[in-house]
Amino acid sequence: MSSGASVGSKAKVSGKAKVSGKAKISGKARISGHAQISGTATVKGSAKVTGHAAVTDNAVIKGSAWVFGHAKIAGDAQVLDHVEIRGQARVHGSARISGQAEVRESAAVGDRAQITGNAWVGGHARIMGDASVTGDAYIAGTAELGGSAEVGKGARVSSPEHVITTTIDGVVWTVYRTHKNGLAAMAGGSTAKAGAIPRELRAMAADAWGATI
Repeated sequence: MSSGASVGSKAKVSGKAKVSGKAKISGKARISGHAQISGTATVKGSAKVTGHAAVTDNAVIKGSAWVFGHAKIAGDAQVLDHVEIRGQARVHGSARISGQAEVRESAAVGDRAQITGNAWVGGHARIMGDASVTGDAYIAGTAELGGSAEVGKGARVSSPEHVITTTIDGVVWTVYRTHKNGLAAMAGGSTAKAGAIPRELRAMAADAWGATI
């Protein structure tokens, strides 16, 4: 441990794990294996960083979150609550992962993106910009969400073609594929009822997928 780093009396660093820079480990946090905590990163609460995972820059890991495998958390990213980040996953920028969400495999979450609820993000998916993934959404494959895209309940997105985001009358709308090849639409953080979905958005979905909402 470097002279600028700190480890609280109830926190534990074991194995070949390293804490350097001005990193802070507090609460009942556990750092083990070959994990590396550096920069001004903070790990606190009952959070765990294990395996070959790395937490750097000004990132914060807290709650009961678990970062493991070869995952890397950087920038001003926050990993909270009961989240699991594993595999080769990357979380950076000002991204915020909360709830019981899971980010794994080679997925990347960055910029100001937010993942919450029971959402699952994996494969080579990229969630960037101000995108939001909530509920029980399942994002995998080569999916790409950016801008102000929102996907939530029932989402099953595995390709960039599975999401359409557009602005209609000043409102940002997202329509996306769901399980059993269904469709759903969101605006303002809520899933829209069928009668509230603009005609233009219905037409776009029909052109893209030959399906109606």
